[in-house]
Amino acid sequence: MNERLIAMPLWIGGPDGALTANVSAVVELPFPWTFKCVNACASNDSSATLAASGGVTITATAVGDSGDPTEIEDDSGGPVEVSADEAITFAIDFDGASGTAAANLSIMVIGWIGEGAP
Repeated sequence: MNERLIAMPLWIGGPDGALTANVSAVVELPFPWTFKCVNACASNDSSATLAASGGVTITATAVGDSGDPTEIEDDSGGPVEVSADEAITFAIDFDGASGTAAANLSIMVIGWIGEGAP
């Protein structure tokens, strides 16, 4: 049974909001948890993609545009049990394949603390 929902916000942007290089962020918790999804969007119409490795596997997927987030799940399509102290690395390609760079990228990692998925 799941005990608590967790949401970890990450905001990534340059001095004027626009990204100018690829970026990565690591999420590592000291207890087991269940990864449900990540919601990601840029404030502009960008070509940015997000991928993940470690406790979760996400193939490069386009982030949402103009403040409309894309919900991205693990490649397996379901919630994933993540062990305590297991790092998940989120890799952001700021402009996809040399397209439009993302501005004001917002990422929300969503999961649960406790056993199993709801």
